[in-house]
Amino acid sequence: MTGENGTGNGFQGRASALNETRGNSRKEEDEAIAYNELEKSYLEYVRASTKHSTVKAVEERVRLYLRPALKGARIPLTAAQEIHLKAQLNEKQINQSYKRSLFITYAQMVNHARNVLGIESARVKIKGFRRPPKEIHTIWNFQQYEAFRKTLKDTEEKAFFDLLYYGGLRRGEALALLDTDLIGGNKIAITKTFSKGETTTTKTNAGTRIVKLPPEIYAELEEQAEKKGKLFRGLSFTSLKRTLDRGAKEAELPRARIHDLRHSHITMLLYQGITPQGIAHRVGQADTNTLFNTYAGYLTREDDTICSFLEKEIKKSTR
Repeated sequence: MTGENGTGNGFQGRASALNETRGNSRKEEDEAIAYNELEKSYLEYVRASTKHSTVKAVEERVRLYLRPALKGARIPLTAAQEIHLKAQLNEKQINQSYKRSLFITYAQMVNHARNVLGIESARVKIKGFRRPPKEIHTIWNFQQYEAFRKTLKDTEEKAFFDLLYYGGLRRGEALALLDTDLIGGNKIAITKTFSKGETTTTKTNAGTRIVKLPPEIYAELEEQAEKKGKLFRGLSFTSLKRTLDRGAKEAELPRARIHDLRHSHITMLLYQGITPQGIAHRVGQADTNTLFNTYAGYLTREDDTICSFLEKEIKKSTR
């Protein structure tokens, strides 16, 4: 509808249109919050609801990067301010993975402004800051893992790597194990994790669980438990990574990360037809979405097996 003065916006004139625009701007300003106020509220929330190692990581990101970049700003940022923030962070000499963690922390602060502080204009997600899906680097089958295992001389290292490959534990969960976590019946209780020199609760609530192991693997842990206290007190991430690299090279295997042993465990269970729900429970994942999203590319390799099965069934029915 065209107004009397032809503004095309239904206003009585240019002055009315300008006043309405200014009113919207004031409304948006009222719905914003100073960055320093948001930071204070967000950090209080993080300290009250997450484990200590996560708090330290978030505080570091805020102190070193977000606070200097956003000091004096009001949240939510305008599109132009978001672009400027991206540009500032891109200039820093930090790796891409850590840069994504900064973007994610800022997005969580925006969510906090909206969901906790009631700043309705705060956008829930920031365009272009989405975390890409995690990549699986290397999967070792049984034969490959056993070839690597034969290169191991130290019984403590052997028990540790076996636990990851045949138990599907995260590295930190294995390093946090105590002799009292062996509860009999070839079962271990996972209740904590070890990271950056600290033992804390498991990564998620689903991470607290009971895992049953093959008798041979459980016997290795019982041997380690004889020294009481931590099962793997003599191991560190650096030494384990060095052993893994050396063993892979000696066995002429594709190089793998420590976490790839857990990936290998999950993948071989999927290949054996174990239900995603059963696998998720065993490895401490809250639901099956992570399994499907992370391992979908590996499951497509079963197409030949599926087609072979269907072909046999069709031949049976047409005899």
